[in-house]
Amino acid sequence: AELPQFKLKLVNGSPNKLYCVLLYMSSQFGIETRLFGEGGIWLDPGGEAWVLDGKVFTGTVPNVLFEFGKSEVHEIFKLVASTSEYDSSALRMNDLNLPISQSRTRNIQQMDTRALFFSKQQTKAIDDWNTTELYIKLRRLD
Repeated sequence: AELPQFKLKLVNGSPNKLYCVLLYMSSQFGIETRLFGEGGIWLDPGGEAWVLDGKVFTGTVPNVLFEFGKSEVHEIFKLVASTSEYDSSALRMNDLNLPISQSRTRNIQQMDTRALFFSKQQTKAIDDWNTTELYIKLRRLD
């Protein structure tokens, strides 16, 4: 069977210049922040950029998960766009070897994202920011 392939391109449809960081959240609970070089990219209104310089992504269910009994995985790309530049490296995390039980997972909604945009000395929030997500469901049939 032929594996699905795709490319991702980001287009700034807003009237503002935006600092964009794309997070790849893998099915093995890893988070990658370096999809536009070392972190993020500034995009002018109407500007566009290919993720990983136009690399073709190939969708698959990793063997380690398939052997563990998972035939379906969910991959997430999360865009965080801001009118101010910020350091996203603190979000980077390696994959786990196997999925952890649901009772031990931390609710991602509880994560305090203010740490990305504030420092101890800083009392003013960034001008503006927003997020959006792309979910990809992959199913292995063999």
